[in-house]
Amino acid sequence: MYVSGLGVYGNVGKKIVNESFPYNPDTEFASIRLKAQRYLEENCNQLGIRFAVVHFGDVYGPGGWFYNFLIQRLLKNMFRFPKGGDYYKGFIHVEDAVGSLVSILKKNKNEGKFIVTDSHPTKFKEFVNHTADSIGVKHPGDIPVFIARALLGGDLMKLLTTSMTVTKKKISEIYEFKFPSYKEGIAQVISDLKLKQLL
Repeated sequence: MYVSGLGVYGNVGKKIVNESFPYNPDTEFASIRLKAQRYLEENCNQLGIRFAVVHFGDVYGPGGWFYNFLIQRLLKNMFRFPKGGDYYKGFIHVEDAVGSLVSILKKNKNEGKFIVTDSHPTKFKEFVNHTADSIGVKHPGDIPVFIARALLGGDLMKLLTTSMTVTKKKISEIYEFKFPSYKEGIAQVISDLKLKQLL
């Protein structure tokens, strides 16, 4: 089972992406991920090994980018929105990310593709502002595109700001999400961080 991201679908405009949607990566990072996927799939097929790929939305939890890149910068009033944050993203709590992988294996569905995000595609700005509200800080402002690109690099900037709406219908047939939307998930993460005295 190969874990990938939604970036391999590229810029899809306003179309809703499902597992039958064609790959069209438009960054070097996503292209490398897709090459690795195809290499593994080809060799698994030759060896008679079952193969599945899971395309996660943005996975968040009490560590990783959500804490280090977002929460810490919000607390220091250092976070800013590239392009105003007006692009749709799919989010998935880390517990549901792991739970979905376990469910695919337990139910012997380790073939084909799965898109895994929660039930509510939302604009990045809404996700960040809800996080800010949850930790009691003000909403961040914007940053000019050319500065964000200089800081983040072209590939990361494109991956971050490309809008994408997906459906999770296939994974929902075999897995029941613990956190059906980012609002429930963020509440849990903030609670965990407070218990760890990181907030």
